[in-house]
Amino acid sequence: MNTTSQATLMPFTREQADEQYNPTLWTRRLPSDELLPAHVQFTTGHSDAYRQEIGDGLSCLSFGEGELAGEMDLYHPASLPENAPVVVYVHGGWWQWFSKEAFGYIAKPFNEQGYSVVLPGYRMAPDWKSEAPMESLVAQVQHAVAAILVRAHESGAPAVHLLGHSAGGHLVTLLHRTDWSELGVSEEAQGKLKSVTSLAGLFDLRPLVDTYVNDEIGMSMEAAERVSPLLMSVPGDERCPLHLVLPEHDTPEFFRQTKEYQEKLLRAGQECHLHVSRDRDHLDMIERLSDGEDELLGYLLESMARAEVVATSREWIASFNSGDVAACARGYAEGARMHAKPVGSFEGREAIESFWRQFTSETGATDLRYADVQLTASSPTEVLLSASWSMNVGRGIITKELWVRQDDGAWRLEEDHFEVQEQF
Repeated sequence: MNTTSQATLMPFTREQADEQYNPTLWTRRLPSDELLPAHVQFTTGHSDAYRQEIGDGLSCLSFGEGELAGEMDLYHPASLPENAPVVVYVHGGWWQWFSKEAFGYIAKPFNEQGYSVVLPGYRMAPDWKSEAPMESLVAQVQHAVAAILVRAHESGAPAVHLLGHSAGGHLVTLLHRTDWSELGVSEEAQGKLKSVTSLAGLFDLRPLVDTYVNDEIGMSMEAAERVSPLLMSVPGDERCPLHLVLPEHDTPEFFRQTKEYQEKLLRAGQECHLHVSRDRDHLDMIERLSDGEDELLGYLLESMARAEVVATSREWIASFNSGDVAACARGYAEGARMHAKPVGSFEGREAIESFWRQFTSETGATDLRYADVQLTASSPTEVLLSASWSMNVGRGIITKELWVRQDDGAWRLEEDHFEVQEQF
């Protein structure tokens, strides 16, 4: 990965840096010395309970070879189809603590929403025998996600979403920047990656070199630079949406780094969203994901839904422009309704396919484009889309596309309302 040296490095003493990068000192709900033990008790207890509850729905998969080999836990209840969309959760712990088993509880709310969940394990940074432990750790996680993308392609899963917390938030940001072709992942498999979300992640590791975090890792300043997303040049190609999420009660340095990283990506034309989760700290932001009504869980599910619909809509447009009417028709639910003003109304996939077939045959319509797209997720399984459209034979507006995730995990149109405002 190419790096650039321009990024803010705050002049802290060791004591100041330890304070700025110790989120337990900034909580408002417990004394700081009680926060981490309470977190371990919560995560371990809830994870053990869900691992028992899911039973045979939990399996262990292998990935990688040699020193990069590892294992990942797959949470896939029997009620889910084999090709269910996938959430990948990368745990935190300053690259030296915790394990995938300790965060199994996070799979439950996503399983309940129809997602298969994978938790990759990775060797802790102090345990690597190489001279570059952080780079080796990153490479191992990259191989894990490469295997997940290939598996998603082979199973026909429509989407893969990456989610990581704290040190895991740093890792998924590097995964967002990864050139998957270098790991032998096909373009089709790469296309499965629909969104990446960093929960309280870090993007410049240089300030950690002289802190308690690095005492056991022994990371050099040069190594910190090599694994800092904020110092890397931004790829020129368009990547999937990146969401940067912060708890309200995190440290000023976490806020500074997050804002700087978002600004860098936005300047480069990449889609990057910043979300602050109110009245939460660094640790309970993930503890409260176990509540099915949680605000942050809702944000995550809705952002994933929007990303999936955007990708599905682009595939529909590509099918239209290539003249594949049958593929366009498969984008509608069986009982879909379409209202094309001023042409008329059509009900059912067969009638809609007949309309599009006749329309494209008679007009030679192609070069369909959407602009000013607006997306609203009314629920994790329903997304409304509106936009203006144009093609070689006319232009108009889309007043309502209702995309609904079906039982098989695929998104299809249940309502399609558009208007022709001008014919060429």
